[in-house]
Amino acid sequence: MDRKTQLMKIFSVHIRELLTALPMKFDQLQEIRLRAGRPLMLLYDNEERLIGNESGFVTEMSQAYRVSAQEIQETMTFISHYSIYAYEEEIRQGFLTIQGGHRIGLAGKVLSDQKGIRSIRPITFLNVRLAHQVKGCADSLMPWLYENGRPCHTLILSSPGCGKTTMLRDVIRQFSNGCKFGKGRRVGVVDERSEIAACYRGVPQNDVGMRTDVLDACSKVRGMEMMLRSMNPEVLAVDEIGSREDLQAIESVINCGCRLLATAHGDSVEKLELRPALQKMVERKVFERYVILDRRKKIGHVEAILNADRDYLYQNDRSVICVMMGCGGTGLAVGRSCRKRIEQMRQMRQSLLMLHGEIRYTGAELPEAISETAGRCGKPFSDFYETLSEQMRQMTGRTLKLLWQECAVQYLKQTCLRKEDQKIFLDLGNQMGYLDSYLHWRDVWHCWRTG
Repeated sequence: MDRKTQLMKIFSVHIRELLTALPMKFDQLQEIRLRAGRPLMLLYDNEERLIGNESGFVTEMSQAYRVSAQEIQETMTFISHYSIYAYEEEIRQGFLTIQGGHRIGLAGKVLSDQKGIRSIRPITFLNVRLAHQVKGCADSLMPWLYENGRPCHTLILSSPGCGKTTMLRDVIRQFSNGCKFGKGRRVGVVDERSEIAACYRGVPQNDVGMRTDVLDACSKVRGMEMMLRSMNPEVLAVDEIGSREDLQAIESVINCGCRLLATAHGDSVEKLELRPALQKMVERKVFERYVILDRRKKIGHVEAILNADRDYLYQNDRSVICVMMGCGGTGLAVGRSCRKRIEQMRQMRQSLLMLHGEIRYTGAELPEAISETAGRCGKPFSDFYETLSEQMRQMTGRTLKLLWQECAVQYLKQTCLRKEDQKIFLDLGNQMGYLDSYLHWRDVWHCWRTG
């Protein structure tokens, strides 16, 4: 049974017939809305459509087919396989997920008590949000999600219905299988709403990669703990974070060396800061990449990519593009130069953090600490540290300040860093050479923070 036929079987008989007869492509169907006493509506190819009394699309509300409360009850019966009682927990949460990963939002009269929401009864509004796997939709995104062949801690942001989960699913698949930017990684997916992998009887219906393990219908907090203890993931993926409990679990993931891949509601990083738990994640620079999606052009359209410092690595802005195109080859060169500068700033900060760790936590002598840093960072900073270490071992009589500045001037010429960027790096040499190791790592840390 194909996915379209499988989905149509959840609706009452007449609605099923109306939907099946529509001249449409199933992969462009996004939502089906049923409201008691109201027109039957679709969200199709980013446009709202009304369904006629007979068949086909109509433009006038008077011509639209109106859904009855009885048809909604019949649909709920089919959705639950004649066992609505078995879905009480999902109904309390206001949604349930069916085979194929499709999410059904529920609304109606809410019954509550002192413990909270007890049920929704009667259910008089249904919103069926279709899950479509779009393999390759993350292709253009993948180059930005790696650093030195290793996946970055990534948060995908968008308003509801813009393709966060679809994009997340394809990123998971490519992290798991491997791509030209990095080797395949063990991925653990905590699929709280059964939307990502769309498991049926425990088996994923969507392709989430050959190295991916899935905890289906498990809470994010509990699931992340279980994955870390039992499955040894290199990347852990979850959908729609935002609670304080999520923050605690995420800290455990970060601290154990696992890479985090997640989504959240919001159309900007600034909007995240309005939510206390997410604000702390932004302030602590938990995520190395923020991917912002927009639906103005199409579902899953990448609007911008930012780093942990909220610098733009990519921005699909028409005005920016026009300026660059107007400048011809020079404009494009400037664009490439800006991206290269941002990457080199990241490399500089990372190298200083490594040096901080060598001084602070290993107690190594400075030439050794600098040499170890050289072996762990990329060019041109690896060459700088290696040359500096060799010069220090030769004991030529020159001060560390002078050696640092000579080597820095030599290798910083190979970068796209601005004078103010280079000054931060050069000034560190003025503070090096203290007898107290505490002062060493303090100054390195300060330089890294201000850089």
